[in-house]
Amino acid sequence: MDTYLLVIAILLGLLLLVFLGMGVYAVYFITKIYRPKSATPAAKQDSFEYFCTNHPEEYSQGICAICERGYCGKCLREVDKIHFCPEHFNVFINNEWDLLAEVRTTAQTPETANYVYSFKKNIWKEGIPSYVVTHYRLNVEGDFVESYVNFFVKKLDAQTLGARLEQNKAESSKVPHLS
Repeated sequence: MDTYLLVIAILLGLLLLVFLGMGVYAVYFITKIYRPKSATPAAKQDSFEYFCTNHPEEYSQGICAICERGYCGKCLREVDKIHFCPEHFNVFINNEWDLLAEVRTTAQTPETANYVYSFKKNIWKEGIPSYVVTHYRLNVEGDFVESYVNFFVKKLDAQTLGARLEQNKAESSKVPHLS
């Protein structure tokens, strides 16, 4: 009987060690995956952040329409359901904005607006602010979905950027798309 209890005690001890090991691994894995990387701001700009840029202990609640970085509810400012970080909120309200492009996409042609997003990313690397607003139209009877991608730039930059955007559009149309 004593050997039987000894075997059970050893098995329970091993089982406890396995569960502790799994718990330690889970904590390590979750901490490593869901914590922002300690990278340079330029490297962070291209990755989604689960934590606020200004408050690393706070979960992000949304992204800034201009810089596309994650921010918590304390930091985000909203205008017409568009979110801005504190810095770019000031840029938004202190400037006039022009609609530079409106691109219609459908479920069959989602890539149609890719050149707009690519252009936005490229001019942001130059420090030129812009933002995109997408409106969706659902037609249940006709069974289709379409979106309208609206691209805005500062009024002062509109003429120069308009020509560059058209050039970017022409270049992107030469690239074959997967269908």
